[in-house]
Amino acid sequence: MIIKGEKYLVTGGTGTVGQELCKRILEFGGKVIVLSRTEEKLKRLQEKYKKIEIVVSDILDKTLVRKSIKDVRGVFHLTALAQGMQSGKPIESINVNLLGSMNILVESLNVDFVLGVSSDKAVQISGNYGATKFLMENLFGEFETINPQTKYRIVRLGNVIYSTDSVLEKWKGKIQNNEEVIITEPKATRFFMTKEQSVDMILNCLENSKDSTPYFENMKSTSMGNLLQAMSNKYLQEGSELSVNKIGLQSNENLHEKIKEDDKVDDSTNVVKFNKVDKKTGYIIYIQEIQTSEKLHKVEIKILKSDMTKLRQTLISKQIDELVKLYPLEYFNKFRFYLMSQDIPFITRMPFVKQEGRMVIDFKPNGSSQNYYEDKNGELSEVTEEQLDWKIYSGSIGKKKVKLKIVK
Repeated sequence: MIIKGEKYLVTGGTGTVGQELCKRILEFGGKVIVLSRTEEKLKRLQEKYKKIEIVVSDILDKTLVRKSIKDVRGVFHLTALAQGMQSGKPIESINVNLLGSMNILVESLNVDFVLGVSSDKAVQISGNYGATKFLMENLFGEFETINPQTKYRIVRLGNVIYSTDSVLEKWKGKIQNNEEVIITEPKATRFFMTKEQSVDMILNCLENSKDSTPYFENMKSTSMGNLLQAMSNKYLQEGSELSVNKIGLQSNENLHEKIKEDDKVDDSTNVVKFNKVDKKTGYIIYIQEIQTSEKLHKVEIKILKSDMTKLRQTLISKQIDELVKLYPLEYFNKFRFYLMSQDIPFITRMPFVKQEGRMVIDFKPNGSSQNYYEDKNGELSEVTEEQLDWKIYSGSIGKKKVKLKIVK
């Protein structure tokens, strides 16, 4: 909890999340001192938030680190050599992410708390960044043992949207300039969050975590291909064609990231596919796929291309955050309910969990709808009373619970 009038040190306070954290501490009435080695960024931050104190220092400078920590109530440790900057730089990674963290811990023995920001990359280690973050987490655990008077906390974040070195920022520029976009593996899934969500999680960790065990909240991943499609819908100029270069997973990447050690990331993946056009009928088909090792489950929405053109600017151009922060099925239902609110006709197909076949619902512009049962051969028939009584279909697909609302 941030206490009014108390001072807090933020290392890495000039970064995307760091700036948002400084802003939040000030809003709570706290005082902020920011330590960073980039003087220009610190001055810009101080121009933005006049009350902030700044210290130009490398995190490896023990004397200035000690001076910065004097009289603070707690330390938020965000400084790190970013994932994209670490290729081929193991020594620098160790210096900044590990030895720098050690300096902070050694000089913070008398503060109320030290909160370190870690990453999902610390779970399945495949590169310098994940390795050093994993070791940093263990350092916090060691200091908790030897110095119980200070609270040591770790929070694991996902990828922060539009942060420094973010792939979204790179894609945005390439798409807007009609240049080739590089993607490693479209099926790869990543955790994405906004800077506001990141700070919420940091402060929730401070308030709710009981020890140095890594704290994380329920984050939903999205596929990189799905994300690129949404970026294209938002930023690609009309009449332009997106050029994509798929280069495959790199040596320091995982196909799926984990947020905790026992995640079964390869058990199932969820993807919303856009812009599959049925040329015969003029429908655009939006497909929700739930892939398990046993079966591919699909949920579909069909909408006339002419109607989608009207909606595209108001629907797809809404904040990209909407797509990446929501579980795909939730986003899918949000899309469906949005169409209903706009009196747009559409057809949706949803699988029965307890039996073969799908429920087909034809939504009319006036709000009415017609229900059908579709068998495995695609033949339609009337829905039985028993089926109509199931207002919510739910079941376990892999280890994921799926709920499909039937709106009459």
